[in-house]
Amino acid sequence: SVDISKTGLYWGFPPSSLTRLQGKPELFRKPAKNKAFQGEMPRRKSSMKNQINASITLSNDLHAQLAKLAELRQRSVHSLLLQTLESYVTRELKREAWRQEGLAAWEEYQRTGLHLTNDEVLDWLARTAAGENVEMPECHL
Repeated sequence: SVDISKTGLYWGFPPSSLTRLQGKPELFRKPAKNKAFQGEMPRRKSSMKNQINASITLSNDLHAQLAKLAELRQRSVHSLLLQTLESYVTRELKREAWRQEGLAAWEEYQRTGLHLTNDEVLDWLARTAAGENVEMPECHL
């Protein structure tokens, strides 16, 4: 069993702001709200100008898995989540750019009718792979 209080895996919150569930250090619940506080919560000054704070709800199992992985990698759960989100967004942006490129090519074909057949492309690729210095065939109707 891992004592979370010694690992520093607190999602960026100080240990005093989290309440540990008895017997399950990987599970946390939010601290009780201060009913006396009526105003807007004070904001922490950030060194990052374009930073947005976001909150996500994770299942207990996923949080436990992240905490274990973070401990093995000697990183914080927060840094693992950021890396995961950055990877996902980068991958999806590339996928969307590829999809948009395909749609643009299809629209260009619909507009002009210019194309190459599969046999023409395969022949050109085979000759290029064989070391011949051949130019790509011209598109035609």
